[in-house]
Amino acid sequence: MKRTYELVVITPPHLETDEREALLEKIRGYISSSNGKIIGEEDWGLRKFCYPIKRSDSGYYTLFVFDGKETSPKRIDESLRLNENVLRHLIVHREKPYSPSPMAPKPEEPDEEAEES
Repeated sequence: MKRTYELVVITPPHLETDEREALLEKIRGYISSSNGKIIGEEDWGLRKFCYPIKRSDSGYYTLFVFDGKETSPKRIDESLRLNENVLRHLIVHREKPYSPSPMAPKPEEPDEEAEES
């Protein structure tokens, strides 16, 4: 039986852009290898923590929404625990259909002045 899940991953701020993208690609691979299908991904950007986590005071948040089997979260959780570049992660079962989160950056709207020219 397929279910919809949300996975939020926090990565350290000291990672270079290409290192961070490689890590996110590895996480996408974890989801795919556990028979999951990604239906949404949002980059929430750099956010400050209320308290230090693994000696970091901020981190990059990324949300993945995926469909998977009931065993998928456990397999993904085991893989993420072993990855030293994941500060924290959380997987929850999603009961409502996916729609972009209000925390996600808004798409830029076209400039009205540019359209009039």
